[in-house]
Amino acid sequence: MTVPYQSRAAEHGGRRDVELKRSLQISRARLLVFLIAAASVIWTIAHRGGTAWIALDVLLVLVFAALVVVGVMGVGMYQAFVIIERRMTFWAIRTQEVVT
Repeated sequence: MTVPYQSRAAEHGGRRDVELKRSLQISRARLLVFLIAAASVIWTIAHRGGTAWIALDVLLVLVFAALVVVGVMGVGMYQAFVIIERRMTFWAIRTQEVVT
């Protein structure tokens, strides 16, 4: 028995949207953990500097900005490769569906 193309396409589109949403949620959570860890490290470094904190302020802002940029680039590249992988190897990706 063959399933009409329209229903298969609609089912695939729905699954793709759910998987993309889940992937973005995981990526946002990873980015949040990274930002919190980076902020705590920078805060620790800055407050142990004592009077040199003002001199470190500019450097720490630049370092934090660089860390944020690298983190965002990593998340973006991950998402891009997930999309590429799903398009190129759609036949090999396992889904979370339960077959009854």
